[in-house]
Amino acid sequence: MDKQEAKLLLFDTINILEKYHIKYSLSFGTLLGAIRGKNFIEDDNDIDIDIFEPFWKNDILFQKITWDLLEKDIKIHNLCYEVMNLTRKEIHLDVHYYYKKDNFYICDGGNWKFKIPEKYFNKLNILEFLGKKCYIPNNVEEFLLEFYGDTWKEKISHGDTKWGFIDCPGGIIKTVYYTSYLYIYKNIIENEKL
Repeated sequence: MDKQEAKLLLFDTINILEKYHIKYSLSFGTLLGAIRGKNFIEDDNDIDIDIFEPFWKNDILFQKITWDLLEKDIKIHNLCYEVMNLTRKEIHLDVHYYYKKDNFYICDGGNWKFKIPEKYFNKLNILEFLGKKCYIPNNVEEFLLEFYGDTWKEKISHGDTKWGFIDCPGGIIKTVYYTSYLYIYKNIIENEKL
């Protein structure tokens, strides 16, 4: 993954989320890299952020965000369950939506789920990452310890999570394409042909 292009994609996406006051946090390997080495992990293949408002379920907000993404040449590659994949210049950014249930935040990926104690997401902290202030979970080292185990400071794989994956019925991920995005995207492509 080209780290400079990844940084630009992350910052452009964060700027759009902030424009619409959408709460987010760095996540997974992106968070590990930010804390461990103040950069992206060397062998990471994507960028990860968490959000706490499913903006794609609000048609008007989704259209505005989609337009802003397209203006930055960021395409919605797919939207599966509660995970949206954005791409630009072959760099992928996964946006995971967490909803609150009882004392947990849960992200449903269709054939997997994450269940995170609320104390890490109720209040977010700020970390400067590659020159930009970014939100991260509260008590981030404790969060990483709970999520990845004692070896979080070492090279690990995503399968090493302690909260891990909750059994999920089905197991087949269906991709959902929103007509508002396709309409906007098709209009831009057709206008470029003129």
